[in-house]
Amino acid sequence: MNGLWTLQYRFQNEWVGNGVIVFRDGKICGGDSGYYYVGQYETSGPHLSGMAKVIRHDPRAMSMFGTPINRFDIEMQGTCEKSEIGATFEAIGEAFVDNARIPFSVIFRKVQDIE
Repeated sequence: MNGLWTLQYRFQNEWVGNGVIVFRDGKICGGDSGYYYVGQYETSGPHLSGMAKVIRHDPRAMSMFGTPINRFDIEMQGTCEKSEIGATFEAIGEAFVDNARIPFSVIFRKVQDIE
């Protein structure tokens, strides 16, 4: 699982953004042009679950929901059958924004191993 992965996220059946993320020893760190993400994940066999804080670093950036949100939390779950370079998996998640739970999905693709 450890490595640099690209990601594309989808909201309401539309691809709305992309970025990069590092999975390393239970920690998540990544970002895109407007937000950065930090958190943690766990694996059990091929199953992955994680949570992260998503924090805006560009005051002009819009969130994946099309609104200017400074910070929100996400939780996600997925199944990663393979973790070699080129492997892909999809995760389903929820964002927690102003007491609302907003569903989204993410496609991850591994581009680099990290020791």
